[in-house]
Amino acid sequence: MIKNNKGITMVALSATILIIVILTGTLVYNTLNGLENRRINNLYNDIRLLKDKVASYYAEYGELPISIKYPNTENIVGINKNDNDDYYVIDLTLLSNITLSYGKGFDKLQNERKVGYDIYIINKQSHNIYYPQGVKFDNVIYYTMPSEESEIKITSYDKPYIPEGCIYKEGTWETGFVIRQTGTDNEFVWIPVTDYDKFVEDKEYADTAYSDTKNGYAVSEYHYQKMLESVKENGGFYIGRYEMGKTTARTAKGTVNGNALSTQNAYPYNFVTLGQAQTLGTEFMVKGRTTSLMYGVQWDAVLRFIAGYAGTNILTTSAGGSGKWGNYSNSAINFQDVAKVKYAATTGTSWIQATTNKATSNSWILTTGASTTCKVLNIYDLAGNVSEYTLERGTNASAKNVTRGGNCGESGTTTAAATRAAVADDNSVATIGFRIAIW
Repeated sequence: MIKNNKGITMVALSATILIIVILTGTLVYNTLNGLENRRINNLYNDIRLLKDKVASYYAEYGELPISIKYPNTENIVGINKNDNDDYYVIDLTLLSNITLSYGKGFDKLQNERKVGYDIYIINKQSHNIYYPQGVKFDNVIYYTMPSEESEIKITSYDKPYIPEGCIYKEGTWETGFVIRQTGTDNEFVWIPVTDYDKFVEDKEYADTAYSDTKNGYAVSEYHYQKMLESVKENGGFYIGRYEMGKTTARTAKGTVNGNALSTQNAYPYNFVTLGQAQTLGTEFMVKGRTTSLMYGVQWDAVLRFIAGYAGTNILTTSAGGSGKWGNYSNSAINFQDVAKVKYAATTGTSWIQATTNKATSNSWILTTGASTTCKVLNIYDLAGNVSEYTLERGTNASAKNVTRGGNCGESGTTTAAATRAAVADDNSVATIGFRIAIW
């Protein structure tokens, strides 16, 4: 049999070339679109941070942190029509602990007294902030954050929403985007969910309604579905930057009241049942949003976020894993400010002022955010310290409630950040606390 090998036809060749051109164009477009997303997001982050810093400066000194008058705003599109022409360059040297993506031209202004465009300016009357150089997005140049009514649409996980009553504090969505609740020190970190299908499907135990017979509390399937809808719509959710705490130590089980805090240097809110923790979580008010304990899929999403940007090994029990950044029984921890740190034994019946760093021989429950050793992507104490209640349901008939993360009484070489432990409905001990999510 003779094979008829005529080679590729011109039609087939043309079709192949066309497909390659289309795929290449799509790849280039997506890459450029991603860069634009990042640039406009950096502008937004800068302006949010500047607004917060300027407001704090103004509240303390009664004046704006400004240097010289900005001469010309005619070319800046989007200037608020109610602003007058009283614009000044923001003096970044007067603002402490500030790192910006743009505004590097301020150094040149200081050295050469030349006013360029890579600076931030502020209106003395309205305090509106603008970036004269502008950032291009979708063929339009933006000089400030658009109004809510006309806000441009960018990828939700590139630009986390900020709940009403909260302001941006620091970080990016890749390094831990932190917000603070105004009028308080409560802080939360954005957890991006870029693969919703994986978020919903990738779980070991079920996220179902539970019934806490000791406290008469239950979570409905509706609650779970609303959480899923919110995550899908917004591209993620927030979690407490810290384990929930109190200003006074809780040294025994019993009734609970409100005022749970997501702040640094607080006593962990322990000696609670799962039902009590969820009640406290739902009573934590963020306007227009739901607050709750995390579901299992949310905890897993936090772990994926950490693994994606800090390395998968950071979640394991191997060398360099959870034991290196969690407060476990065999962890050595250096405190940020030892004078602000208090500790308790795993019984939690009394708290002591720390005078030295924690050695590997100490099983200490620590006040929240005690050390940057226990921080990853701006989240403190996710591994160790106190185990954290979730709304996940285990398979143990007598202890179906699930905690995650391990605690200070366990070894970091055997207990990973992803660890699950089963506890009963009436369980209420010193080494279990909780962290809330906002969605």
